[in-house]
Amino acid sequence: MRNSFQFIQIVFALIRFQIELRIYGFQKIFPKYVERYPISKHSENERKHIDRMNHLLRIIDMVCALAPFKAECLHRSFLGFRFVRTKCSIPVDLVIGVKKFPFSSHAWLVLNDKNINEDEGYTKQFIIILSSKGLK
Repeated sequence: MRNSFQFIQIVFALIRFQIELRIYGFQKIFPKYVERYPISKHSENERKHIDRMNHLLRIIDMVCALAPFKAECLHRSFLGFRFVRTKCSIPVDLVIGVKKFPFSSHAWLVLNDKNINEDEGYTKQFIIILSSKGLK
Protein backbone atom coordinates (compact mmCIF):
# COMPACT_ATOMS: atom_id res chain seq x y z
CA MET A 1 0.00 0.00 0.00
CA ARG A 2 2.82 2.39 0.91
CA ASN A 3 4.58 1.74 -2.42
CA SER A 4 1.39 2.49 -4.32
CA PHE A 5 0.96 5.77 -2.48
CA GLN A 6 4.59 6.75 -3.16
CA PHE A 7 4.21 5.81 -6.82
CA ILE A 8 1.09 7.98 -7.20
CA GLN A 9 2.70 10.83 -5.26
CA ILE A 10 5.72 10.75 -7.59
CA VAL A 11 3.49 10.59 -10.68
CA PHE A 12 1.73 13.78 -9.60
CA ALA A 13 5.07 15.42 -8.73
CA LEU A 14 6.39 14.55 -12.20
CA ILE A 15 3.33 16.04 -13.89
CA ARG A 16 3.62 19.17 -11.75
CA PHE A 17 7.32 19.50 -12.54
CA GLN A 18 6.67 19.11 -16.29
CA ILE A 19 3.99 21.82 -16.19
CA GLU A 20 6.22 24.18 -14.18
CA LEU A 21 9.10 23.54 -16.56
CA ARG A 22 6.99 24.39 -19.59
CA ILE A 23 5.42 27.49 -18.03
CA TYR A 24 8.40 29.00 -16.19
CA GLY A 25 11.43 27.40 -17.84
CA PHE A 26 14.54 25.88 -16.31
CA GLN A 27 16.08 29.22 -15.33
CA LYS A 28 13.31 29.95 -12.81
CA ILE A 29 12.65 26.38 -11.71
CA PHE A 30 16.20 25.48 -10.61
CA PRO A 31 16.66 28.18 -7.92
CA LYS A 32 13.08 27.67 -6.71
CA TYR A 33 13.70 23.95 -6.14
CA VAL A 34 16.89 24.64 -4.22
CA GLU A 35 15.02 27.17 -2.05
CA ARG A 36 11.88 25.03 -1.67
CA TYR A 37 13.72 21.87 -0.62
CA PRO A 38 16.52 22.93 1.74
CA ILE A 39 18.92 20.54 3.42
CA SER A 40 17.35 19.09 6.53
CA LYS A 41 19.10 17.68 9.55
CA HIS A 42 20.70 14.27 9.15
CA SER A 43 19.30 11.62 11.47
CA GLU A 44 21.30 9.05 13.42
CA ASN A 45 20.05 6.00 11.52
CA GLU A 46 21.67 6.93 8.23
CA ARG A 47 21.63 3.38 6.82
CA LYS A 48 17.84 3.26 7.06
CA HIS A 49 17.62 6.56 5.19
CA ILE A 50 20.07 5.41 2.50
CA ASP A 51 17.92 2.31 1.92
CA ARG A 52 14.80 4.48 1.71
CA MET A 53 16.60 6.86 -0.67
CA ASN A 54 17.54 3.99 -3.00
CA HIS A 55 13.95 2.73 -2.89
CA LEU A 56 12.60 6.18 -3.79
CA LEU A 57 15.09 6.54 -6.64
CA ARG A 58 13.96 3.19 -8.07
CA ILE A 59 10.31 4.33 -7.96
CA ILE A 60 11.26 7.64 -9.61
CA ASP A 61 13.09 5.76 -12.39
CA MET A 62 10.02 3.58 -12.92
CA VAL A 63 7.63 6.55 -13.02
CA CYS A 64 9.84 8.42 -15.50
CA ALA A 65 10.15 5.33 -17.71
CA LEU A 66 6.34 4.97 -17.81
CA ALA A 67 5.60 8.66 -18.40
CA PRO A 68 3.70 9.41 -21.61
CA PHE A 69 6.14 12.25 -22.35
CA LYS A 70 9.94 12.25 -22.48
CA ALA A 71 10.97 12.22 -18.82
CA GLU A 72 14.72 11.78 -18.71
CA CYS A 73 17.68 12.73 -16.53
CA LEU A 74 16.44 16.24 -15.73
CA HIS A 75 13.08 14.96 -14.51
CA ARG A 76 14.62 12.08 -12.56
CA SER A 77 17.17 14.34 -10.92
CA PHE A 78 14.74 17.07 -9.92
CA LEU A 79 12.30 14.53 -8.49
CA GLY A 80 15.14 12.72 -6.73
CA PHE A 81 16.39 16.02 -5.30
CA ARG A 82 12.94 16.84 -3.97
CA PHE A 83 12.00 13.46 -2.51
CA VAL A 84 15.39 12.46 -1.10
CA ARG A 85 15.69 15.78 0.73
CA THR A 86 12.12 15.84 2.05
CA LYS A 87 11.43 12.15 2.73
CA CYS A 88 14.89 10.92 3.69
CA SER A 89 16.55 14.06 5.10
CA ILE A 90 19.65 13.35 3.01
CA PRO A 91 21.47 16.44 1.67
CA VAL A 92 21.88 15.44 -1.98
CA ASP A 93 22.95 18.00 -4.56
CA LEU A 94 21.52 18.39 -8.05
CA VAL A 95 24.24 18.75 -10.68
CA ILE A 96 24.03 19.71 -14.36
CA GLY A 97 26.92 19.03 -16.73
CA VAL A 98 27.73 19.43 -20.41
CA LYS A 99 30.23 17.96 -22.86
CA LYS A 100 31.43 19.53 -26.08
CA PHE A 101 31.70 16.73 -28.60
CA PRO A 102 29.22 15.45 -29.38
CA PHE A 103 27.37 18.15 -27.50
CA SER A 104 25.11 16.87 -24.78
CA SER A 105 23.98 17.74 -21.29
CA HIS A 106 23.10 15.62 -18.32
CA ALA A 107 21.66 15.97 -14.81
CA TRP A 108 22.40 13.76 -11.82
CA LEU A 109 22.44 13.68 -8.02
CA VAL A 110 25.53 13.79 -5.82
CA LEU A 111 25.97 12.88 -2.15
CA ASN A 112 29.34 13.43 -0.48
CA ASP A 113 31.00 13.89 -3.90
CA LYS A 114 29.65 10.52 -5.13
CA ASN A 115 26.98 10.00 -7.78
CA ILE A 116 23.89 8.32 -6.43
CA ASN A 117 21.69 7.90 -9.49
CA GLU A 118 24.21 7.65 -12.32
CA ASP A 119 27.35 5.72 -13.18
CA GLU A 120 30.47 7.65 -12.18
CA GLY A 121 32.25 6.66 -15.38
CA TYR A 122 29.50 8.15 -17.52
CA THR A 123 29.28 11.47 -15.67
CA LYS A 124 33.06 12.02 -15.70
CA GLN A 125 32.81 13.02 -19.35
CA PHE A 126 30.67 16.05 -18.40
CA ILE A 127 31.91 19.41 -17.12
CA ILE A 128 29.75 20.57 -14.23
CA ILE A 129 28.24 23.95 -15.07
CA LEU A 130 25.54 24.18 -12.40
CA SER A 131 25.11 22.72 -8.94
CA SER A 132 22.54 23.24 -6.22
CA LYS A 133 25.49 23.55 -3.85
CA GLY A 134 26.39 26.86 -5.50
CA LEU A 135 22.91 28.37 -5.01
CA LYS A 136 22.67 28.09 -1.24
